Amino acid sequence: MAVVLGLCVALVYGTADFLGGLATKRNPAATTVALAQCVGATLVPAVAVLSGSAFPGSSDVLRSAGAGLAAMVAVMLLFSGLASGSMGVVAPLSAVGAAVLPVGYGIATGERPSPLTLTGMGLALVAIALIAAEPGGGGVRRSEFDLRQAVTGLLAGFGFGAGFILFSQTATETGVWPVGLARIISVVTLAVVALAVGGLGGVRERFRAAPGSGPLIVGNGGLDALALCLYATGARLGPVAVVATLGSLYPAATVVLASVVLHEQLHRVRVAGMAIALVGVTLIVAG
Repeated sequence: MAVVLGLCVALVYGTADFLGGLATKRNPAATTVALAQCVGATLVPAVAVLSGSAFPGSSDVLRSAGAGLAAMVAVMLLFSGLASGSMGVVAPLSAVGAAVLPVGYGIATGERPSPLTLTGMGLALVAIALIAAEPGGGGVRRSEFDLRQAVTGLLAGFGFGAGFILFSQTATETGVWPVGLARIISVVTLAVVALAVGGLGGVRERFRAAPGSGPLIVGNGGLDALALCLYATGARLGPVAVVATLGSLYPAATVVLASVVLHEQLHRVRVAGMAIALVGVTLIVAG
């Protein structure tokens, strides 16, 4: 079950990122993030109420708040790094960082994957870096490497990973409430920051979508929240290390969608990454 949910997380997250990328072509990145968070803050609590899930206790509320803030900061760091033009550094490190932290947590808390599974996880981590790498250069030349961008990418990944760990610690009976609370807290925080920086005008500007981009943002926000719900469920039921590793293969779905829908060329480095990922997943399943 952990393997299936991890792969579902990758598929849903990758699709959400694809839609978010399209929406960001028409809106500032911060606007896309803010509105997408609003979608999750509306849909997930409604699902939690309808499903009859128990409302989290104080400790799980704090974990949810921490997860929401960590994810929000991670997204801002990621967009900041990508905007600098160092995608070949930032994207792979953020994807790997999002997997490494939960994997380390899982092993530190007693999870003992088999040697076959560990080998598959190692191959998956390599595949993540290759799939997320910027096409066209076959890698990052020494002169292009920027330590600050590398740190930004890792911090973004660790932010995502920290959120994943916190969600995995919430009680099973709370269902998707932790994800809903995380989204509500993120929206409130973004609104307060926008109000403090730009007043009511800043809030209106930050939370107003460009014409025609609404469906993309709704799709991005809804799928992003669904991916988190799947991750939280998978991390509670199965090894966190396995779910985190497979879930972090999400760039593969984004790359395939970009190739099919936008006719972007699949670079040989990414094709190699997908092949390695397939081998890694096979070993994880076999283990």
